[in-house]
Amino acid sequence: MNLQSMFRDFNPGKFIVWVCLATFTALLSLRLDDELDWSYWIVFSPIWVWKILVVTGALIGNIVWWKNPHYRLEGQSYIQYRALLISLGLHLFLLMFEVLVADKLENKRHAWVSVFAPLILISLVSIAACIWAVKHDRSFELELFCSVNLLQFIFIALRLDEYIRWPWESYLSHPVRQCKSKDRWFGLRKDVCQFLLGVCPLLQEYANISYSIPHAEESQTDNRSPLSVEGGVVTSEKKDVVASSRRLEHRVVVPAISLEVPD
Repeated sequence: MNLQSMFRDFNPGKFIVWVCLATFTALLSLRLDDELDWSYWIVFSPIWVWKILVVTGALIGNIVWWKNPHYRLEGQSYIQYRALLISLGLHLFLLMFEVLVADKLENKRHAWVSVFAPLILISLVSIAACIWAVKHDRSFELELFCSVNLLQFIFIALRLDEYIRWPWESYLSHPVRQCKSKDRWFGLRKDVCQFLLGVCPLLQEYANISYSIPHAEESQTDNRSPLSVEGGVVTSEKKDVVASSRRLEHRVVVPAISLEVPD
């Protein structure tokens, strides 16, 4: 094992998140099996540590941003600051969801639909956050996870409140079908990007992107007879002309959808 490369690729933020989630999962499993008699507020304490670090880092970032106006002159500074605000907002909604879950498990005072309301709102906001991240070449792992599981969160909340009585395997099989369908999500008969852009024209104006739709190239054989040249002599200049003309004939033009901002 190369320790130097391991420490070079080490991500402290992700390490803290995984440690907090692993500790929380172990404590919650023991609490649900009645192996521990702790309060659910204590069981959720690793999650609180994660959120406290996020909020503290965001506050420090905002203080540095406002106390150093010259940082705003850098090329990517505004994009990084907006990414910080988006991440802070999503984590605050996650914190609200976690507080409601802990209170539900401890006091049984809320319906699961109201508990999942912040998570459903996160999923809706994450769709716009994913588009913004793609436009500005930012990572969006959390946003993508929340956005693609919107229906999953809604059905789980309804099932926990027994508004619907479908078997639990139907909820668990939904991600499996989604993974198998690849580009045809949720039974769509077209590419998911085309479907979203067709349903929401405003996304075309905001994203202002263009992409190529992959198509299978059909192999074509050239059955034409060789070119005859008068006098039986083919010069180097004529060879270059023939080669360039053949390259132009075999050039494949890939169709693209260009999304442009209106005037």
